[in-house]
Amino acid sequence: MDLHHALYSFISTITSNGKLPEAVRKFHQYQQDENTTDMFKCIYKMEEAHTFLKLHIQNDCKNGKLSIKLREEGNVFYKEKQLKDALEKYNKCIFSAPHPKLHCKKVDTNEYNPLAMGYGNRSALLFRLREYEMCICDIDRSIHLCIPKNTQFKLEQRKVQCLIAMEKYEEAQDLLKKSEILLDTLQNVKECEKSALSNLVQQCAQGLMGGQIRNKKQKSKYEVIKSANASTSFSNDDLIFAYNNPRPPSLDDEPNPTIPAFSCALKLQYSPDQGRYVVATRDIKPGEVIAVETAYSSCLKPEEPNSPFSFCTFCLARCAAPIPCPECTKVVFCNEGCRSKGLDKFHMKECPVYSNLLEYDRDVIISYRTIAGKSIDELKVFVSQFQKEEHKSPLEQLLNEDQICDSDSYRGFYFLDVNIKSVKFMKLFDYSVLAFMLTHLLIQSNRFFVTNTGDKYVPDEEDIAFIGSLLIRHLLACSCNSYDNVENHVNPNENTSFNQKKVGAVTFIALSMFNHSCNPSAMPLAYGNAVVCRAIHFIPSGSQVFINYIAPYYEEPNRETRRKILSDTYLFNCKCDACVNDYRFSIRSLEEDYSGSMLLSTIEKRTSRTYWELERTDSLSELEALYKRIMPKLEIPAQHSELNVYLEAIEFYDRNVVGPDLFYIMLEDEIRLIFSLESSCNFIN
Repeated sequence: MDLHHALYSFISTITSNGKLPEAVRKFHQYQQDENTTDMFKCIYKMEEAHTFLKLHIQNDCKNGKLSIKLREEGNVFYKEKQLKDALEKYNKCIFSAPHPKLHCKKVDTNEYNPLAMGYGNRSALLFRLREYEMCICDIDRSIHLCIPKNTQFKLEQRKVQCLIAMEKYEEAQDLLKKSEILLDTLQNVKECEKSALSNLVQQCAQGLMGGQIRNKKQKSKYEVIKSANASTSFSNDDLIFAYNNPRPPSLDDEPNPTIPAFSCALKLQYSPDQGRYVVATRDIKPGEVIAVETAYSSCLKPEEPNSPFSFCTFCLARCAAPIPCPECTKVVFCNEGCRSKGLDKFHMKECPVYSNLLEYDRDVIISYRTIAGKSIDELKVFVSQFQKEEHKSPLEQLLNEDQICDSDSYRGFYFLDVNIKSVKFMKLFDYSVLAFMLTHLLIQSNRFFVTNTGDKYVPDEEDIAFIGSLLIRHLLACSCNSYDNVENHVNPNENTSFNQKKVGAVTFIALSMFNHSCNPSAMPLAYGNAVVCRAIHFIPSGSQVFINYIAPYYEEPNRETRRKILSDTYLFNCKCDACVNDYRFSIRSLEEDYSGSMLLSTIEKRTSRTYWELERTDSLSELEALYKRIMPKLEIPAQHSELNVYLEAIEFYDRNVVGPDLFYIMLEDEIRLIFSLESSCNFIN
């Protein structure tokens, strides 16, 4: 029975036997009392829940025979020069192959031969695509699995070729000496292999004699294509590695001592009507990096087919040649470092039930991971302490014993807003049902309810209710505090625009403190599992700093549609300036007013959120001059060299004009485009 069938059967049965009305009555009271424990117990005590909601665990095992078959299919594509298809087959071959335990010193050659061969064949493809660093990594992985000496010799020659191509001649020379020793131990060596080795020795010697010990840094495919002539065409094979996983930039000011993810330009405040919100401590100029944060928890669930195998489960970076989870076939990582962190933080505990988790939406997976990432004893200590602090203000609750809001702290996640009294009660019922199912998965995984020595035990009803109650709280928190993680897809022959594709979901502690506006003053940008928040407008000291909770505003110009999305998801009726004044954000709608000259009904001065009208004299003439100077530049999008000009222009606009017009929206779109192209991007035809 699948997830949807199970839920349908459960609801249908408790409806037909008359139990649903009584449950509804109870949930109304539980909602008023904010009692998630009794919500969970209400479901747990139903016999029907134990009949229909305990799903069978889906087996996900490595398969050596399948791995060999996939590698052979990859070889066919490789010979036919269909490299993208070949890479996909080699990747799946590696994911399917039996894998030794991590840090295992003694490796059985026969059992792990499919994995070794998969890495070896993929290294040949990577070499052909000139991805030398990744090629070397695959060669090292293959050799570590104790492959036959003849195969090792061939792979070492390929590694030498990579090192020479990267102008790392000293490393190449050291490896060649080892290869010469290995060659002496081999039998039936062909003359062509000896000749190839001699040629490599000669190439290396020439490189050393020429003084070319430069350790040449390889230019990425993304950089090559980004700087290419506009008329250059690119094949699908050219674009396999044409993606960018940049490191997040640093804050443009010192970190806030209380909330290190914020710069000193921001501070956190609280009021009963607005909740926690962010305020500027000084004037903030457009373009400033005002917040940088790594996600507390994340979930990979891309829109595109096969994309789960193209992103690292831990850091959410795109990776075209990933490495697998050692146990399952559904999870991959970009390198050994991320694999170690991902397994330690969450995946080792979820791995046995991950195929089941994939049936749920992203917020459910994040909630499960948040629980699975701690032991039940740790959670009991945390929750006991947090319940003693419920009398504190929402600002104090975020701070640990060092008076710091730590973005990697369970405290911050626990105290995110849950809005339990604002949620429709049937939503609470749904979350309680999901919490029951997730608790069952935690039991079935045999990796959560374990002793300090790792022995599994059968939890009692008190432990089950404790975890179920926490899961309901976390599901509520994720429903209004998780964000889409996106990747910008750029056309290589027209790299002046992009489409955003969802990669997964992320939850942040500090970023969740920003309130929403449909005309935001700051813009979150995805850098894998990190977020960078930039000011996109001038923000006066003392003003609240807003971000946009939904899709970029210009994609949804209709006020009522925006308000409905915000009400359904975030449980508030938007009363931002843009909604109150019904600003038009669509370039298309504003073009109806555009007749070739700047149209302004009034020129006004903005100071400390107070506006007053000025005569249309100096400000208007300066604005018209600005318009004439910049408008021609906007005809050619994505001119990074003009960014500072655009930022100065929008600051002038923010200081002197109220409400958007066509020029304002075009300026803002251009600034957004340039900053977006600096974040996670992928060239795709």
